[in-house]
Amino acid sequence: MNNLSIQAGRVCSAWWAVVPLILFAATARADRTHCFNIPQGDLATLLTQIALTSGTPIVAPAHLLARHMAGPITGCGSAEAAVLQALSGMNLVVWADRNGGLVVHGPTAGPSAAAVMRLTSEPLAEGDMPSDRIVTPAGICSDHQSSAQVATDAARSCDTNDSGTGTAETGGAATASGLPPPEAE
Repeated sequence: MNNLSIQAGRVCSAWWAVVPLILFAATARADRTHCFNIPQGDLATLLTQIALTSGTPIVAPAHLLARHMAGPITGCGSAEAAVLQALSGMNLVVWADRNGGLVVHGPTAGPSAAAVMRLTSEPLAEGDMPSDRIVTPAGICSDHQSSAQVATDAARSCDTNDSGTGTAETGGAATASGLPPPEAE
């Protein structure tokens, strides 16, 4: 009996020694160095390749990615540096969220939860499907259900409403990164 409790204590002690390493790994993901060799192409493809290479979730509204060519992206650096290189000269900016993901948006306003994703427990009306594109290490999701699931898994920082159902229809009050939007000038 006494031997069993000592073994259980060792397991618990070992688990608590690992927890800080897991937390450190999650916060350091965006800072890790990766080597990129991505040829010139459309912006959505480049962001997908950066996400696949680095393992960093990248969220971007589809209308911002349309008709943009970028690249090539070569060299070693962080995922954020690679995205910044891809966006150079495009009047687009990127935010790093608190979960290690990156959010691409236009320069005048932050990416509101309503603009980047719409998570709701009720089905959307026909024709009300968002055209957002969510780029993750698993690829690009552009349909509503996949986007909602990927956004939930990748961002996990949208506000919940008072009922706790997890909807993110805040009318732009919150951002996908959990940061307040920048002040309008």
